Amino acid sequence: MNGAKTENDYDVIVIGMGPIGQTVAERARAAGLSVAAVERELVGGECSYWACIPSKAMLRPVVSVADARRVAGARQAVTGPVDAPAVFARRDGFVAGWNDEGQAGYLKSIGAELVRGQGRLAGPRRVAVETPGGETVPLTARHAVVIATGSRPAMPELAGLAEARPWTNREVDVDPGAKVIGASLYADGYTGRARMVVDEDHRTLLGVTSVGPGVEELIHSATVAVAGQVPVARLWHAVPCFPSISEVWLRLLEAYRNGDMESRDPS
Repeated sequence: MNGAKTENDYDVIVIGMGPIGQTVAERARAAGLSVAAVERELVGGECSYWACIPSKAMLRPVVSVADARRVAGARQAVTGPVDAPAVFARRDGFVAGWNDEGQAGYLKSIGAELVRGQGRLAGPRRVAVETPGGETVPLTARHAVVIATGSRPAMPELAGLAEARPWTNREVDVDPGAKVIGASLYADGYTGRARMVVDEDHRTLLGVTSVGPGVEELIHSATVAVAGQVPVARLWHAVPCFPSISEVWLRLLEAYRNGDMESRDPS
């Protein structure tokens, strides 16, 4: 921590705990800074509960069946349509029933303090949080306030669109019913392994090994990183697609930073 911490006084305040806000909070904590994480809805944000993850969870079974029907020998095994209730149940599992206890627990585990409520700027490096109970909690940042509030659907002004009652990522629903999320979305019960070897003198990669379903998407990126002698520090800026198996790059970099270079299991 930097200096003596008083009540509601932090090094960094992050408003919005979607993927960007969580990443900022984690990087700030890794640098030894105190962090207040402000979130009005669910920790994990739009991507975890309404957009990226649930949409990919629903699309994967449909794409898998469609792919099988394109291949002789496999198409004969496809004897019926996609099981819609099972698809929605799969989605519900990936969003944990819209319960953010797991991701809130992660914030606690890294030492960030979660403040639930609507955050707004109240002055230079000052934030006021309106809590669900109606209280106003003042927060002060010694270094910075990060605004990572994400997005919301924007409907274009087209004649007849409103009457058609279009769906957005918040409204598409039918049944109200671990380390690399993208790998779990790729295949249920995904198992695999990834390892990178680092030249400690030059801080570049000497080699990368990936084993598991769908790892072909990692091969070219690994080739570029090794052949191009890309510094490990610069790889942090090559943000992987989310959710996808490519997230294993981030897990490998975190393991290296934390001094834990055991093989990474992307499941």
